[in-house]
Amino acid sequence: IPGILSAGEIPPPPPRSPARLRREILVRMLLQHPFLMGEASEEIAAIDFPEPELDRLRREILQVEVLQPGLDASGLRQHLERCGFGSTLDGLLSPSFDHAGFLAREGDEDAVRQGWLHVLRMIREEVRSERATAAEALARDTSDATWERFLALDGRQTEEDVATAEFLSGGASEQDPR
Repeated sequence: IPGILSAGEIPPPPPRSPARLRREILVRMLLQHPFLMGEASEEIAAIDFPEPELDRLRREILQVEVLQPGLDASGLRQHLERCGFGSTLDGLLSPSFDHAGFLAREGDEDAVRQGWLHVLRMIREEVRSERATAAEALARDTSDATWERFLALDGRQTEEDVATAEFLSGGASEQDPR
């Protein structure tokens, strides 16, 4: 009977949250288009990754950019596999991960940047929504815990906005040499 587990059967894992999926997409984009690391390293560092395996992977990617700048996608993957990220990479780079075909498309660097900014905007909107919810909660309840949550989200938003502005201004100056 569909939906009912037999004895000894393990239930499937719960679906990934949309927020996690967006963070996974950003990491996959870095893996497939490492040039983004050089252009957006501060922005990447400012994003909150609550998933330990994604956070460790992101930190290693940032470290690689400092120690071995200019690696291509293959070189980056080989380095990360040697560092023990093989199973995480297999999951992120699996064809089944790319439901809409968005990540499989090869494009020029400008198209990749546009896709990056699109996903980044979605993450920013989520943070803004979390911040608004925290502000509403603070208006109803001025406990220390509510205040701390608001401050944490407020600070994160500011860092991410600054990083995004820097990324955009860097990209704009390259495209428009005026």
